[in-house]
Amino acid sequence: MVVSITAGKIIVTEPHASTLPRVTFNQAQVRTEEGSPAQLPCVAQGNPP
Repeated sequence: MVVSITAGKIIVTEPHASTLPRVTFNQAQVRTEEGSPAQLPCVAQGNPP
């Protein structure tokens, strides 16, 4: 389990029409040692979810 104490921000809006899913953030390269865990962030938006 990962716990974070970093402050965050979430914005919720209600679109008026459907929107195709799109990736809004991804990390191009992630390095880790063999056998170690890695976090792969990927943020997407779309409606309906």
